[in-house]
Amino acid sequence: MTIRASLHAAHVYMILGVVSGLYYRELTKHNGFDGETQLSVVHTHLLALGMLAFLIVLALDKLFTLLGKRVTNRRNTSEPVPGPGLPADLEKGNAL
Repeated sequence: MTIRASLHAAHVYMILGVVSGLYYRELTKHNGFDGETQLSVVHTHLLALGMLAFLIVLALDKLFTLLGKRVTNRRNTSEPVPGPGLPADLEKGNAL
């Protein structure tokens, strides 16, 4: 799964959670229902377990690169992009 796919999944879960909450509120208000239904659980689970789980995955990927190596130089992908902490950087004093 890519970063873009995780972001789209979180967005889809957010939309589904909001729509299910709106449907739950309007359906119970229109019918004058005051009891417990499973629709409130669907709303909560779509938002909490769906959207938040994918956002946590995105945050963890930002910290630990879980979803794979990113290409930061799109113009010339044949040359590796130097990162901090390489031996040449240590000699120059540019390391983290």
